[in-house]
Amino acid sequence: MPGKNDLTLLSYALLCGLTILVPIPFLDDWLKLQVQRRMLALTLKSHGYSASAEEVDLLAPADDPGCLRGCLLGGLVYLVKKLIRQLIPFLEWSRAVDTVSQTYYHGYLVDYALRNARYRPGDLRQAARIKYAIHPARRRSNTRFISQAIRQTLERSRQTLWDTARWMGMEINRNVFRRGRAALTGLLLGIVRRLPQRWQERFNRCFKLEPLEETLEEIIENTPARQKPAFDRLLNDLQQAIASTSEQPLRLLEEHFEQALAAPPLPLAD
Repeated sequence: MPGKNDLTLLSYALLCGLTILVPIPFLDDWLKLQVQRRMLALTLKSHGYSASAEEVDLLAPADDPGCLRGCLLGGLVYLVKKLIRQLIPFLEWSRAVDTVSQTYYHGYLVDYALRNARYRPGDLRQAARIKYAIHPARRRSNTRFISQAIRQTLERSRQTLWDTARWMGMEINRNVFRRGRAALTGLLLGIVRRLPQRWQERFNRCFKLEPLEETLEEIIENTPARQKPAFDRLLNDLQQAIASTSEQPLRLLEEHFEQALAAPPLPLAD
């Protein structure tokens, strides 16, 4: 059942959903990953651990397959999907809502593993096992009622969320990019994120992305303070909506997660 970190998980899940709505093409995936990594780092810290960046990356939700697996065709499909989504606001809204739910489930199970001694940070292989156990657990669990409760709650604040995302986009353009560079940089970062870890590290060293990450993180994390009354009210509504539907679905989610962890471990990818 939800623990002491539930409000943190919901806050960052909501911020993840907002990154999908930021009106800068191709930047949303990269922003989402930064928020998810921050959520996981804070969750680990709350349990008394300070994990390496590599371990946090291993724990972060898996997304699209790597660029090297059919890079040209895969890249073309990615571009088409992104353009279609961002040309049709309904699709972007639906994806944002799904992102809130999926991020919450992922963070919930990482927190559950820490609370119940299923994971002790420092073991990269175990971090990978935790992440890959989450996928079958979610597939086998009926989280539809929780997702519906989240969707209905967010729907009542749709305009506020769109306005907040636009503000984030303007702040990113004003503080980080010159107008016109943001989409190109977002596309480049999206491609880099699909490369093997060692290539990403080389790219980061060459192009010095760390200050960029810090600035973007600051903008995103300042969002709740700027929209504090509305953000706090929405978080409270989300907590109440989840609490009214979550007891049985979350218990089943935990059981399926335990079963997935008990399965033979997968080899750790290079």
